[in-house]
Amino acid sequence: MFSEGMISVDDGEIFCTTEGHGPAVVLLHGGTLNLRMFDPQVRALSENYRLVRMDLRGYGRSSMPSDNAYRHCDDVAAVLDHLEISAAVVGGESFGGSVSLDFAFAHGDRLRGLIFEAAGPITGWQWVEGFPLATAFQTAREQGLQVAQELILDSPLLASAMRHETVASDLRDIVESYSGWHFENRDPAIWAEPAAIDRLEEIITPALVVIGGLDVLDLRMQGEALGNRLPNATRLDMPESGHVPNMEEPEKFNKAVLDFLRGLE
Repeated sequence: MFSEGMISVDDGEIFCTTEGHGPAVVLLHGGTLNLRMFDPQVRALSENYRLVRMDLRGYGRSSMPSDNAYRHCDDVAAVLDHLEISAAVVGGESFGGSVSLDFAFAHGDRLRGLIFEAAGPITGWQWVEGFPLATAFQTAREQGLQVAQELILDSPLLASAMRHETVASDLRDIVESYSGWHFENRDPAIWAEPAAIDRLEEIITPALVVIGGLDVLDLRMQGEALGNRLPNATRLDMPESGHVPNMEEPEKFNKAVLDFLRGLE
């Protein structure tokens, strides 16, 4: 069964799609992307699971953030409430992984499992000078959104993915549709739990950690920290993938996720 629509959350609206029946699996997109990045997972996961995808605030078809304080992880919880889902496997790519980690600390009683793909920051949004997104933020302010979008598409962050013609086309469509709100504004909800790296041992929920061997070094190191310090982590290395393994090698990624999900039953 497929459904889509806007779901009201505190001071905003979240665009969400659901597909399939069974235990719920939530997938959260990375920064500058949207829920479409998980199109390659829909058919495989929705056969036996209820797949929930959503555009986080300021991305895709969801509303722009307001001046009021909010947290992306609370938006995820509100969406689950609306869908009458008491517990789910929650996972995300890059920044979506950071939101998943925030969800684990704030709403851990609703977790059945965690999935981290190309893990985002676990020590806060502390990008070093020259990191692709940090550079894009500055470029957007100085030269405009379109230049920043091209900078991201041409950056080392997506270099591996852009080698694949179909993936490159999909990523271009997604990145070029990004609103740019987070480039021009300081999103109060974009930082991961500041003390996360010192609290990973508290998360006993089973976790799948996917690391792309061609991803940028900073994020490979974040993934290795998660894989080493989460008590119940299963690590999957994908040496031929970069920052978006689910798009670059969907069959391998889907198999690993399905194996992980079956192990939770």
